[in-house]
Amino acid sequence: MSATQTTLWTLTGSQLSAGYSSGAFTPVEVLKSVLARLDEVNPRLNAVVTIDREAAGKAAVASQERHRLKSGRGEFDGILSQSRTASSSAA
Repeated sequence: MSATQTTLWTLTGSQLSAGYSSGAFTPVEVLKSVLARLDEVNPRLNAVVTIDREAAGKAAVASQERHRLKSGRGEFDGILSQSRTASSSAA
């Protein structure tokens, strides 16, 4: 992973969208950067409990192909997101 790829996880959604459009980097490269950062900090934070790496990889590859073909699904195609589910149990 290049020095640029190691910092892709820090970019905003607008910066990612611009980078995908210009071909500066791909959704697959961004995913690799994000997962590497997650692997680095999550053992200390335990902020992410479940991640479907296989599905994320497939989605990134599909987005990368759409961008390559200039047929992206809009400004947010390839922008990573995280959902959070809170649960509580009554005693």
